[in-house]
Amino acid sequence: MNLSRRDQYLLIFLVVILIGFGFFRLVYLPMNKEIKTITTNNQQLQLEKERLQAQVKQHPKKTEETEDKFAHLNKRLPTEDEMIPLLTMLDETTGKYGLPFASLDYKGAEKPDETGAQILVFTIGTKGKIAELFNFLDELEKAERLISVEDVSFNAVKAEAQETAEAVEPGPPAYYIAPPGIPEAKLQRIKFEVVEEAAEPPTQSERPVADSFMPGNFEMKMTIKAYYAATDESAPAPEANNESKPANDSGGEV
Repeated sequence: MNLSRRDQYLLIFLVVILIGFGFFRLVYLPMNKEIKTITTNNQQLQLEKERLQAQVKQHPKKTEETEDKFAHLNKRLPTEDEMIPLLTMLDETTGKYGLPFASLDYKGAEKPDETGAQILVFTIGTKGKIAELFNFLDELEKAERLISVEDVSFNAVKAEAQETAEAVEPGPPAYYIAPPGIPEAKLQRIKFEVVEEAAEPPTQSERPVADSFMPGNFEMKMTIKAYYAATDESAPAPEANNESKPANDSGGEV
């Protein structure tokens, strides 16, 4: 079959069109779609990168806030008993309100509670004005260390007996008038003695009940429990069973 030159050109042109259409449909369109997908993903990654960079810039500030919160939590619930700082806090608080330490009894450590926190138990006593005592309790409630105040009791303070007698006020001056009709020589042989008796202070039993107590002064006793979160290493080990079991079903006799 002989084709004219014109038909050959048309056939070549048709083949080129078919090849171009196939390339456009099978190669260009999928590649263009993939390029658009990659471009979209790159844009999303760029936005995510910018967001992460913004978070990184804010990260140091959040780290400082986290450290401050952790430091406050460590002071609130320390990992060790820190008994000396606790006693220092109690001493400074009583000194702030001018209250003396009447008694301080350390009861030891209680068994961990349901939360696993260790507990230190103190019994302290002090005395002073009722307003100062309530201020002291309020200060303990606001303490940075996690503590609880229990078994608070108040007792009236007895007044101390006065050892010295009250001074007797001097009476009016005494004047001597010679009696009439008695010679001077006879009066000189007469001696006059004035005995002043000091008034004795009333005994404790003779005082009224209200006078035997100091008004407005009370003695306060309380139990303070201080908590701390002990680690597993510092937690008390379980008591070993000291009961020895005889071997080979022996009676344990030596």
